[in-house]
Amino acid sequence: MGGKEVRLVKSRKFWRYAVCLFVVAAVLTGVVVFQQSAAAAKGDKAPNFSLKDINGKECKLSDYKGKVVVINFFATW
Repeated sequence: MGGKEVRLVKSRKFWRYAVCLFVVAAVLTGVVVFQQSAAAAKGDKAPNFSLKDINGKECKLSDYKGKVVVINFFATW
């Protein structure tokens, strides 16, 4: 019976370490991917997007291709 208990304890330890290692690897992978996708370097082109203006007309960034565009993210609240 002693050999069975030792194997069971070793098996539990193995699975604990395996799960911990998997979680650490998943978190590190997520951090690296997030940092690479979230950071925009100076000179990068902005992705195309569309918004509605005050009058409800759709305005796309691609409509202003070749022009200087200043986007102000200001809130009055």
